[in-house]
Amino acid sequence: MSASPPPTGRILVRKLADATNSCALPAKAYGTCILGTYKDVARHACAAEFSAFKRCVQAAMKKKW
Repeated sequence: MSASPPPTGRILVRKLADATNSCALPAKAYGTCILGTYKDVARHACAAEFSAFKRCVQAAMKKKW
């Protein structure tokens, strides 16, 4: 009995695209923050928004990284 290999290539890209689509609100908040701060770049300027988006994508993909 062998375990199936992890998804690669198109399958992984499709899963990531679906996860991103299901996280539209956090993605929009992160994009808005980036857009508002791109001229005054500061480390961790949008950390909270990115963290919320990352958690959403991880939950949608059922994977942590």
